[in-house]
Amino acid sequence: MLCSTLQTRGRNLRLRSVLCQFVAKWSSKSLKIHSPHCHPVPYSNDVTLWARRFADLEGFAVLDSRKRDNDSGRYDIITALPDRYFCVTDFGGDAARWISAIEADLNASPAESSRMAIGFLDFETAAANTLNVPCEPLQPAIAGIYSWYVLQDHSEERAWLVQDPCVSAQTSTEVRRRMAAADKKMELKYHIDHKFTADISSGSYRSMVAEVRALIAAGDCYQANIAQRFQCSYSGSEYGIYEALRDVAPGDYAAFLKLGSNHAVISQSPERFLSIDAGFIRSQPIKGTRPRFRDQKRDNDSANALLSSTKDRAENIMIVDLLRNDLGKLCKTGTVEVTELCALYSYDNVHHLVSRIEGELKPEVTPGAAFIAAFPGGSITGAPKKRSVEIIKSLETGSRGVYCGSVFAMSSNGWLESSIAIRTLEASNGVLYCWGGGGITWDSVPEEEFSETMDKVAGFMRALDSQ
Repeated sequence: MLCSTLQTRGRNLRLRSVLCQFVAKWSSKSLKIHSPHCHPVPYSNDVTLWARRFADLEGFAVLDSRKRDNDSGRYDIITALPDRYFCVTDFGGDAARWISAIEADLNASPAESSRMAIGFLDFETAAANTLNVPCEPLQPAIAGIYSWYVLQDHSEERAWLVQDPCVSAQTSTEVRRRMAAADKKMELKYHIDHKFTADISSGSYRSMVAEVRALIAAGDCYQANIAQRFQCSYSGSEYGIYEALRDVAPGDYAAFLKLGSNHAVISQSPERFLSIDAGFIRSQPIKGTRPRFRDQKRDNDSANALLSSTKDRAENIMIVDLLRNDLGKLCKTGTVEVTELCALYSYDNVHHLVSRIEGELKPEVTPGAAFIAAFPGGSITGAPKKRSVEIIKSLETGSRGVYCGSVFAMSSNGWLESSIAIRTLEASNGVLYCWGGGGITWDSVPEEEFSETMDKVAGFMRALDSQ
């Protein structure tokens, strides 16, 4: 067992002895995994080699954190065959009741349980709950309760099969059979039937930017995030599509979820929404983007242009203030702090400005309740949040679906990790959807905003269109 001491905002928090201490990205500081439930298995530096063994099973899910030089993205989680599903439609679309039921199910287990909920909350459900008006998602929010998963630690180069005592004999037998089986090639072929096409013209997007600027000038809002949607028809393996995109723009919060026969979430998100552990909460919004270049001078110039951009910095700070307000409602008085402001984070395809806000939750606020209360994330709505969501729904022509929603994982011990579902595609009934958006402020230039949306999705489109 490992036992370590975590330094949190000047406080020393001694963690309980656990097999693994999660420190970054999909696996946060201290998801408690009890050693009797863990069995060492062969490690692979490529999550796909394990994932492919289970990709054809019901409820297949991968939380894929690519290890980087800064030691983020350390852990992977692979699972399938959930014990049960929780769909928000079973709760009348009420996201608070839905997440409360998930928490209640997890907490009904013994204290030493290693069960986990994995799922997503779509933007439309969030909009409906925020605006109290019906919105039609591509797939309503859903989560599965899992009693087993493969956990990989890329830093230690170790892996474990975690099985909760409540896992069914049938599931346990099938999992162990597949893990013991010799590696084999899985059928991951897919076909893109036509190239991605936008739901609106470039001129229409520029007009939406101009309209938001007019609303800002009128004092109606300070910022609104506006996106455009692209789509194409496809056939074949959704997980094959995920693997094709995985090396194009790997994200610290990458995920693949297939929680229904005709629907899949394909995400390469770089952005954390909320991380909650032992009563502490953290958010890391991204605002400000520039492309990367192979030429070092051009790449440095692009990064420096982002760092010196008054518009991008103002946009980031505005969202930081919004999130300080969101977390302030959930946290003990005086504990909310901005511990990182407008820091440069460089990913494979883009540079981003990233900030970090932290606080200590009130004792009565559960991780699930905090997740719903702070949703949707300010970085993909605007300020003020409610008015920005109203503007988004009035201007955008199609559903955002899971885009700008959240993929999340949660356990019964006060741990939750979640992403902002950007750089995310949604496969639904033979149609593949992709979105690109950006925050509009008074300083926004319509042509530049349109280019930014294309920068964010161009790699995905090229990768799939080339197939």
